[in-house]
Amino acid sequence: MSPLRSTARIRNLAIELGVGAYSDPFRAILCHCEKQVKAVLEEFPHCTTPSQLLDALANKLGTRFEVVRTDVGLRQLQRRYIEKGERGFIRLEEELSRPDVYGITIRLKQREMWEPDFVSVIDCRGDKANKENYTKWHEIGHLLILTGDGRTTFRRTHSEAALQDPEEALVEAIAGRFAFWSAMIHPHITGPASFELIETIRQKVCPEASRQSALIGIVKAWPEPLLLVRSEPAFRKSEERALQQGAFEFKDAPLPALRAVHVTPSDIAKERGFAIHQNMRVPKNSTIFRLFEAGAGSEQAVEKLSSWESSDGTKLPARNVKVTARYNWGGVDALIAPLSA
Repeated sequence: MSPLRSTARIRNLAIELGVGAYSDPFRAILCHCEKQVKAVLEEFPHCTTPSQLLDALANKLGTRFEVVRTDVGLRQLQRRYIEKGERGFIRLEEELSRPDVYGITIRLKQREMWEPDFVSVIDCRGDKANKENYTKWHEIGHLLILTGDGRTTFRRTHSEAALQDPEEALVEAIAGRFAFWSAMIHPHITGPASFELIETIRQKVCPEASRQSALIGIVKAWPEPLLLVRSEPAFRKSEERALQQGAFEFKDAPLPALRAVHVTPSDIAKERGFAIHQNMRVPKNSTIFRLFEAGAGSEQAVEKLSSWESSDGTKLPARNVKVTARYNWGGVDALIAPLSA
């Protein structure tokens, strides 16, 4: 279990939400959120896609999305709420000027009886527009775990520092789960995993999501063991530390090798222990390695999982896997699924 999943803050939050300090409070909170989502679906049975679910949850949790796409639009929005006496908007432009802040949810203090409790401002200026859908889900994630502690503002950031915060990591997990909820993805799976099928599902179910976030989210929701592996040139962890410390100043520095820099498993792959460890070196006989050397193309192949070997010589289990790979932006993306013995 990741240390972030069992910190005192997560345990205390579980207690505040009334789900107790279980051995896995992180999972208990996710189950708590799932119960809320199912209750909303019972109330709004017409919701069959994540985008419809997003709107229903926003309505039920008492927030309104305000999407800003220009500097002028942001200033107009800020002025409109300040003129209503909402002091929480005074620093809005300053807050959103940070490159790692994508959204802010603010509790209204001067609202009319018919207005929602919150306003979620989604910054879609410039490159931030690519994360509009996921930022909305992140703000919903905060509201799903809101307790009576009087907090008035939540921010969706995209930085390494933010992801080291236990609550932000929890909200990221909530957003990822429900933005591509398995119950809404599974009915559209019509064959074995492929990049083409995943893109078709995105277009049917959540076209507002970016291709990359949908690829990750749909793989996580896949009903069978499946890995999404992103391979790029990278160093071993020990080499990275040595380079940072200047340990190779007087001798040849190591060269990066093609490694699995990001590995995303489906939920059922996690349950069954089907895995490739992050940062493992890609075998030279793999189609992933061939595509990277070629710098273009896509291929399918049946390979031996045991050809993957860690730096200490440990090999993965001996089993056949289907590898569907494509070269993409300086690296290779691959879908890897086990084959029946």
